[in-house]
Amino acid sequence: MRSIRFQNRIAASSVTLPAAAVLASVLWCVHATFSLSLLMSWICCGLITYIIIELVNTNALIRIRTSLTPAIFLIVMGAMTWLHPSTEAFLSALCVALSYLFLFRTYSKPQPVHSIFLAFLLLGCGSCICPPLCILSVCYWGYMASYLRCLTPRTFSSACLGLLFPYWIWAGGCIYNRNFAPLAEHFEKIYTAQPLSSIFLTQLSYAQTTAALFTLCLALLCIVHYLQTDFNDKIRIRMYFYLLIIQELVLGVIAILFTQYSQVWMVLWQLNTCFLSAHYFALTSSRLSNLLFIITLLIYIAIAVASIIWK
Repeated sequence: MRSIRFQNRIAASSVTLPAAAVLASVLWCVHATFSLSLLMSWICCGLITYIIIELVNTNALIRIRTSLTPAIFLIVMGAMTWLHPSTEAFLSALCVALSYLFLFRTYSKPQPVHSIFLAFLLLGCGSCICPPLCILSVCYWGYMASYLRCLTPRTFSSACLGLLFPYWIWAGGCIYNRNFAPLAEHFEKIYTAQPLSSIFLTQLSYAQTTAALFTLCLALLCIVHYLQTDFNDKIRIRMYFYLLIIQELVLGVIAILFTQYSQVWMVLWQLNTCFLSAHYFALTSSRLSNLLFIITLLIYIAIAVASIIWK
């Protein structure tokens, strides 16, 4: 008989998500001065949380009824207080989360052109904020071919139109103002990399370093566990999680190459990881997983305290 442990009670509780939302909001208020960027990032974080709920519930990503996925995202985002003022990071993550919402709808869909257009349109909007996000379009085409089974000449054309649409509008503004310099500078940033270096590492606080390393370890553990137990899920759910796993690895590589957008990659990484970690904690019930769940909560509490005290 399966033991009901602390992690399972938290996963099944109806209080988990409201408690996480209150905790995240309180942590958003610890900053000494109020700013519009803090308010904007808080609103974006709430919208991303709602999208995560829609993704989990609509696609039945976890076999039990649980709000652990959005709760983990809120707790992690609340703990990483250095990300709160970064409106750019949360707006980019909001665009990517919305693109997931439409991309997941295309699985074996007879007419997915509309959803593909919207998914790539949102990705294009995100790339207007963070230029290297354009790289993810190549991955999206790969997901459409291998996991979502919806890549056709029509969907490929729709994807290209969606991705380029925000830039057509931008180019129209440049023509009106007779100034193409901002657009040219933006495209230059797409391939201007600043790889990970010792100088960048020395600029990180202990809380930031701990958060990155722990997220990496947790993500790898959850990926290995899922690949060992994926037979328990339906084929459709497996395709979604394979997509998320590849996306997790791709984001890690991009983060190493484009460290100038480290805050954007951290929020996106947490967005991706929350699906994997929630699946692991909600559907396991061993002493080891229960201990790891408690350690995870303690580590994020420590990260929150450290980031507040040593700003």
